[in-house]
Amino acid sequence: MVRLTKTWDGGIVGSSEGRLLQVFLPTGAAAYVGIERVEASVDGRTGTFVPQHIAAGDATGGAGR
Repeated sequence: MVRLTKTWDGGIVGSSEGRLLQVFLPTGAAAYVGIERVEASVDGRTGTFVPQHIAAGDATGGAGR
């Protein structure tokens, strides 16, 4: 499990904390899923949102969303 923290500056100002779960296979394939809680201001509006992270790949490339 990976713990991450971020500081946002620019169009979004605030901070976030998240967790990622990663897997690496002997074939070279890898994937992760994660969730992050963002506390920030956007255009003067303050609040929170929770993006989900998903990605998978291998030695030839990968895809995420």
